[in-house]
Amino acid sequence: MKVHQKTIMEGIAEAEQEKVQPANKTGTERPILFSTPMVQAELEKRKSQTRRTTGLDTVNEDADNWQFLGMELDPKIETDINKFKTLKGYFAVFSNEHEEANLFVKSRYGQPGDLLWVRETTRIGAWREDGRLAFDYLASPELKRTPWGMIDDDPEGEKFMKIVKNISDTLRAKGIKPDSDGNYNWEPGQSPLPWKPSIHMPKAAARIWLKVKEIGVERLQDIKPEDAVAEEILPLAMSSMQLAQSGQLYFDYTKPKQLFNDGLPPFWSFSSLWCSINGADSWDANPWVWVVKFEVLSTTGKPSFDSAQDDKSISLEDAITRDIGAAGTPARDVFDEQVRKEVEDDKE
Repeated sequence: MKVHQKTIMEGIAEAEQEKVQPANKTGTERPILFSTPMVQAELEKRKSQTRRTTGLDTVNEDADNWQFLGMELDPKIETDINKFKTLKGYFAVFSNEHEEANLFVKSRYGQPGDLLWVRETTRIGAWREDGRLAFDYLASPELKRTPWGMIDDDPEGEKFMKIVKNISDTLRAKGIKPDSDGNYNWEPGQSPLPWKPSIHMPKAAARIWLKVKEIGVERLQDIKPEDAVAEEILPLAMSSMQLAQSGQLYFDYTKPKQLFNDGLPPFWSFSSLWCSINGADSWDANPWVWVVKFEVLSTTGKPSFDSAQDDKSISLEDAITRDIGAAGTPARDVFDEQVRKEVEDDKE
């Protein structure tokens, strides 16, 4: 594989600024971060919900004294006597007996029908002189070839040039030099470039796209067993006799070894998962959390407008055809046969 060198200045983190963009006629598209295990769960269609406290700091300072009244789209609030203002967006509405007015907290995850593109840990695997990039994904080490992507809003190629300059500087610092033609060479999936945390992943690398089905707010410990399972707690392998005796048990994330006797019911398995990430104090505080329910539209890149509306994933063949048509040459070269099988089945 040949990787082409260009000149420029700065890192991938600065190449794409986070913003909310129109997704289609009815919704918007926003980034959402997931850890590598959660990304793998989405790829396998084991995860369809996420719970987060972001933006709920005010109510969580004294969680017991707030009541959740519901969600409102573009609510009107009274700013003065007979004067009203419309708040744009999807809001959680809270009341508190100690406060005269209700509290409106805007959802950072959009509203039902919106699209979310998943930010995950990536590194640049290859780039081309026409401005296209290909990425390696930490959650999918088996992928050796991935589609090319373009940096958004970069008509003059300035962002791309900054990325390539950063690549060139990084490789030089590692003592890696281009060949006589100015090209770098390594095997697909074996990029020597460093992994970048999910917060720095550009939109061009987004392969997993989600469609928001429902957004609400609840206390953390109000989670139902079926919702705990949808949060991607891992089931233990159990015999039919064990299942008959205890029902399906799930991973205890606070213990390193997983024996049958260590299994937990869904509620407590989710509790152990939350504690392993956020600490036991966070669970005991029982904070208000956003509950975002979603479905996976695509794991191979941005879905088309029709797929976003009709809940269909873009096909691998369409992705490859579109890429070939854009440059007249095969996409990074095309997915592995193993990847093809994954995509045909498709899966946060």
